[in-house]
Amino acid sequence: FLNSVVWPLVKHDQLAHDAYTCTKYPNSKPFPTKRPANYQHVGQVFNAKDEPRMADINGFIRNRPTPKQCRKHSDWKFG
Repeated sequence: FLNSVVWPLVKHDQLAHDAYTCTKYPNSKPFPTKRPANYQHVGQVFNAKDEPRMADINGFIRNRPTPKQCRKHSDWKFG
């Protein structure tokens, strides 16, 4: 529903900050701030003890450089 009905209606009227696929969707921009050294990120998942779910960080973004076109500043290698 979201992809087939809602997205076609809003895709040119939205703004998304995206560290990895900023060229894939219309109006996607690099994040305006640098990612903290501990890899905290928007949408980060925490467990019942309010601890970050490290498997997400380690499996998806740790040591994975962001594409150059998705960096607000060229020296922000990891977003």
